[in-house]
Amino acid sequence: MKRLFVVVILVLFDLVIKRWMDAQMDLDEVIQVIPGWLEWNLLYNEGITGGRLSSVSWVIIPLQTIILSWIFLWWSIPHDSKKKLRNLAFILVISGGLGNFIDRLFLGHVIDFIHIEGRSGIFNIADLYILLGFIALAIWTFAAREEPHYS
Repeated sequence: MKRLFVVVILVLFDLVIKRWMDAQMDLDEVIQVIPGWLEWNLLYNEGITGGRLSSVSWVIIPLQTIILSWIFLWWSIPHDSKKKLRNLAFILVISGGLGNFIDRLFLGHVIDFIHIEGRSGIFNIADLYILLGFIALAIWTFAAREEPHYS
């Protein structure tokens, strides 16, 4: 139950920040946060990962539903080793996926606003959750491997 509570808090944080940025900025407005490194740039993303698949956006909601359901089901399977890192990974991935899913479902797009200068793409807090979750999942997967036993 604690894990679900954390997911709810992370999703709410993501949604509140995105709505606040949307209310404070104009579309395509750029605000320098750390000159030469970080800026806010409000964008409505109808696709995924930098606007890809925006021409078939009708596919994204069913696809996200399937992926989130699969991740949630896999998360519910008990695992013994490195459980805390695995739980953190799934909490982050599910939270990020739900935050963007809710945007897409109710707004028809995802609100992106974070841009790192010199890099392509604009993203949001939910995207960061997903990235960090997959990094944690990769670490857990590598760390959970058992060494082969030779006789």
